[in-house]
Amino acid sequence: MTAEKLDGGKQVSRDKCYCCSLCDKTFKQKHYLKVHRLVHSGERPFSCTLCGRKFQVKATLKRHLLSHQPEGEFKCVSCGLAFFRKEYLRQHEMKHAGIKPHCCEQCGRCFIQKSCLKVHQAIHSGERNHMCDLCGQTFTYAFTLTSHMSTHTGHKPHHCGKCGKTFSQKGTFNRHMLVHTVFFLNNSYSSITNVNVLVVPPNLNHGLA
Repeated sequence: MTAEKLDGGKQVSRDKCYCCSLCDKTFKQKHYLKVHRLVHSGERPFSCTLCGRKFQVKATLKRHLLSHQPEGEFKCVSCGLAFFRKEYLRQHEMKHAGIKPHCCEQCGRCFIQKSCLKVHQAIHSGERNHMCDLCGQTFTYAFTLTSHMSTHTGHKPHHCGKCGKTFSQKGTFNRHMLVHTVFFLNNSYSSITNVNVLVVPPNLNHGLA
């Protein structure tokens, strides 16, 4: 809030607007602008500890957690998780059974959900319907566009716990992590600290020679 003095010396408050530099939307509180920016950066800081799904807003995570509450009517006989909707339980049970009924006619890849199949089919069609409003670049997937937007915002959500470097895209982060990875072909290393260790099976030794 800002304040202005009138002739009589009385102060009155005036709303201060916080403006998004990417889309020009304005907000009365800085917190709302911060939440809005997640739309551009693609960051999902709130993660479900039960299934791994990530969300941009804490309130959405709380609503999602209701699907895992033990008093849910529909319970999985394999792992005990309970769901409030039968459709959620059915999809969950498909994961246990390895059932993927929705298959791509072009490559044979199968999915549990039909919506996932539709997203996959964009690879074969060559459609690039997701366009960046800032530079005009187009993308096949919405999540790829979201990742691309971080190049404009400067947001770098992927943090390396080894050296502290940050990255805007997960692929770049994954490639960077190889720097901290030690390859070894036997068990001669008794102690290795501050690095990730990838054990290479003996039958792959020739591929590293």
